[in-house]
Amino acid sequence: MLQPKRPMLRLFRYLQAYKVQFWTATTNSIINKIFDLMPPFLTAWIIDTVSGQPPAWIGRWTGLNDSWSTIIFLILLTVVIFLGESVFEWLYQRGFMRLAQRVQHDVRMDSYHQLQARELAFFEEQRTGNLMAILNDDINQMERFLNFSFKEIVHLFTLFIFAGWSLCAVSLELGLIGMAPIPFIILVSVYYQRLISPSYKDIRQAVGELGNRLENNISGILVIKSFTAERFEAERVRRNSEQYRDANFKAIRWSSLYEP
Repeated sequence: MLQPKRPMLRLFRYLQAYKVQFWTATTNSIINKIFDLMPPFLTAWIIDTVSGQPPAWIGRWTGLNDSWSTIIFLILLTVVIFLGESVFEWLYQRGFMRLAQRVQHDVRMDSYHQLQARELAFFEEQRTGNLMAILNDDINQMERFLNFSFKEIVHLFTLFIFAGWSLCAVSLELGLIGMAPIPFIILVSVYYQRLISPSYKDIRQAVGELGNRLENNISGILVIKSFTAERFEAERVRRNSEQYRDANFKAIRWSSLYEP
C-alpha cells in the first residue's frame, strides 16, 4: 500500500481552492473563542463596579461615571457577548462543515481518478477492502478533522494567546511563568503523535481486512450457502472483527492517557 507523504501539506493544498471560506470560518472560530473567554472578565468588572471601583476604560469610552449606569452597560455587554458567541459558533460550524464537504468531494474524486489510472497488476496485489477503506474511511476521517479537530486547534491557540496576553497585562513575570510549560506540552504532543501513529495504521489495515472479508462474503453468499459454509465464514468474520476491535483498544489505551 502506498504511504502518504506530508498529508497535512497535501490537505492544505486542497484548501487553497477555498481559502476565502477557510479563513472566514477560522476567523469566526477565533471570535467565538474570545467571546467564550469573556465571562470571567465581565464578572470581575461587575464586582469592581459594585465595589465602587468601575473599570476606567468604561468611563473613557462611554462617558458613564455612576455605578448604576456602568452596571446596566455591563449587563447589556454580557447579553451582546453571549449572543455573539452563539452567532459566531453557528457561523464557524456551518463554514467548516461546508468546507469539509467540498474538500472531501475533491479528495475522493482525485483519489478515484488516481486509482482508476493504475495498472491491472496493482489491483491484483491490493485487497478491495483496503482500497475501499482509503476511499471511504480515510476520507471520512479527514472530514472529521476539518469539522472538529481543526476547530479545537484554533481554539487552543486562541486560548494560549488570549490567556498569555491577559497574564502579561497583569504581570509580565506571571505571564512568562504561565507560558513556560507550552514548549513542554508541544514536545509531548509531537511524541504522542509519533507514538500513536502506528496504532491508527493498524486500525486502517484491520478495517480494510474486515471490509474485504464482508464484501467477499456478501458477494459470494450463494456459494457459501451452497457449501453450507456459514459457520466457517462467520468464524473468519469474527477473527477479522476481533483484530479490528483489538487495534482500536490499543489506540484507545494511548489516547485515554493523553486526553486528560
